[in-house]
Amino acid sequence: MGSTAGAFKNSAMVCAPLMARSAEQMVIDMHSAKAQGADVVEVRLDYIHEFQPGQDLENIIRNKPLPVIIVYRSKRKFGRVIEEKEKALDGTRLP
Repeated sequence: MGSTAGAFKNSAMVCAPLMARSAEQMVIDMHSAKAQGADVVEVRLDYIHEFQPGQDLENIIRNKPLPVIIVYRSKRKFGRVIEEKEKALDGTRLP
């Protein structure tokens, strides 16, 4: 049987949650998170002031230096927005 000593080496990843007020700041924060050692970022779309799915999400995706987890939470789920389900889903669709 082979050794399993290296099987779990480097298996953990660091995910940095980002809660910026604009898509531009989110991109800046992603680069900062990468420079500080993050492997992936959680992008909280519900924190972006006057979130515009077509523009903001496209900007974030095009300029991401790391893999992203996209999150859009309502107040019921401890987020920052009260939205209809359909509008919230629109925010997670790629243009």
